Amino acid sequence: MKYGVISYPGSINMGDEVQSIAAMRLLPRVDYLVDRDNIHKKVTDEVIKLVCNGWFAEKPLNWPPADNILPLFISMHVTRSNQSYKLLLRDNLTDYYNRFGPIGCRDLGTLKLLKKNGIEAWFSGDLTLTLENRYSERNNDILLVDPLRYNYTRKYRDFVINQIVPKKYRDAVKIITQRRTNLNASVQDRFIDAENLIELYSKAKVVITSRIHCALPCLALGTPVYFINAGYHSTYFNLNDRFEGLLELFRVIEENVLPFGSKSIKDFGARFFNLYRGSKIKPLPIDWDNPDPNPFHFKDLATIQRERVKDFINKT
Repeated sequence: MKYGVISYPGSINMGDEVQSIAAMRLLPRVDYLVDRDNIHKKVTDEVIKLVCNGWFAEKPLNWPPADNILPLFISMHVTRSNQSYKLLLRDNLTDYYNRFGPIGCRDLGTLKLLKKNGIEAWFSGDLTLTLENRYSERNNDILLVDPLRYNYTRKYRDFVINQIVPKKYRDAVKIITQRRTNLNASVQDRFIDAENLIELYSKAKVVITSRIHCALPCLALGTPVYFINAGYHSTYFNLNDRFEGLLELFRVIEENVLPFGSKSIKDFGARFFNLYRGSKIKPLPIDWDNPDPNPFHFKDLATIQRERVKDFINKT
């Protein structure tokens, strides 16, 4: 039997490869990388057991997977934000999903959508919760990993980022992005970059992020992490539909701690006209010397996911 995981040749988010690395580490080997956006095309005539985790909304017309793929749908996300759910959950696919079900859903919003459409499903959480820390020592790095979303202006982000860490600790701050700058990177280099991110997260003292696929891996790696739930408001997309059932897993900092940080017209105008300049931001309420350990209730989800992948491997 051959094994495969999803690849993301066109993605700008390195968190995508982080998700696939989690799948890789649970398989006995990886024989094929299957392009998420062309998953309907055969990469071989051999039968492939494919761990299908992640978001499949970029090109929903290229769905379902090719007929030589035996999928394990786990940590799957379906969104209403760009109407892709109408294609991913069209009536003629219900039998297909139930053939390979029950479907492991990354979030409760996806679970509700699938069940509403007559598809057997369960809440798996995210597969990155199964990652293990391969490093024994930590450093003193305070990582700010895309701490504010890009729908805030660059000036506003810089203003906030410069104040959320106390002056005493700012020499330890490293600003990291999961947003890919080299879109022409090879598939292999993309995975190397993601492995390097995981190493950074594994060794850090504390991580502050607005990236769900930074926060979730940090939980699994035992790195104290704080998720800034701010800026998830958009004219075109409801970005919050990814979070139901996940925000309860880690410590969350809401946007009300930021001056003029909400989606209101008043706050939007204040950001646009730089009226926040006279405001002061208190450093985030974190024990910067000894950050509190993460909550541990994610571990039950991780255990179940490992068991499901093991069963998938052993199933003939």
